[in-house]
Amino acid sequence: MKDEFFGTVAGCTLAAAIGKYRMPGNKLIVESVYLYIRDTFDFLNDNGGDQYLGHWNHTGFDVFYSHQLSDKKNEIIAASAYIAAPPPLFDSKPEDRFYPVRNSHFNKWRNLNRLGGDLLIFSSLKEYRCNPPIEVVLK
Repeated sequence: MKDEFFGTVAGCTLAAAIGKYRMPGNKLIVESVYLYIRDTFDFLNDNGGDQYLGHWNHTGFDVFYSHQLSDKKNEIIAASAYIAAPPPLFDSKPEDRFYPVRNSHFNKWRNLNRLGGDLLIFSSLKEYRCNPPIEVVLK
């Protein structure tokens, strides 16, 4: 089932690392492993699309899901506490308005300003006990 987690890390890598272990003689006995998620945000546009990164202004950002699902992806949106139902555009002052940002906008901005970059993120480690422990004979 696709949900918020899927939308955030659908292309992530699930990785494992040895946690607690013992090495009696020529054996490695793994008693626990750590699992974590590794993901990248690289701001590339695949298949001719231009990924929506939200609506931004100088004070922050918001995501207007109704605009992501409609033809209104490039409209200027007034600030709102209600993501699903922003007030009409002209009910707000210009400095309170949010502007749509896409991958292409961010890439132009970072090339012009020589700032910004791709992101590599890691989740927290989650330890899992191996029951029974994993035994490996070392040669």
